[in-house]
Amino acid sequence: MSLRSKILEVDDLKREPFPCPEWPEADGQLFVRGLTAEESVKLNEHTDDLMPWVASCVVLDEDGERVFEDGDVADLATKSPAVLNRITSATYRLSKLTDDTQGELEKN
Repeated sequence: MSLRSKILEVDDLKREPFPCPEWPEADGQLFVRGLTAEESVKLNEHTDDLMPWVASCVVLDEDGERVFEDGDVADLATKSPAVLNRITSATYRLSKLTDDTQGELEKN
C-alpha cells in the first residue's frame, strides 16, 4: 500500500460524545466531529445559518453516520440556539478553530 493510500485511509477527524438533555430521545446517542477541510472553507458561505449548518454536518450517530442531511438546515434553525451553540463550540474546538481563526475565515 502506498503512503498516499495510507494517509487517505486514515480517519483523522476528532469526534466525541455529545450530551444533549434538550433532545431526550437522542441523549447519549449523539456524537460531534470536527469539520473537514472542505467544510471549514465553506464556513463563510453560511453566516446566516451558521449554527444549523454546522450541526447538519457534524452531528453523528453511534456508528459515525451523519444524523442530519444538508436539506435539514432550515429545520435545525428552529431548534434551541443553546444546543446549536454547544454543537458549534464543540466543533470549533475539535477542529482547532479559534475565535481568531473564525474571524479570519469570515473576512475572506
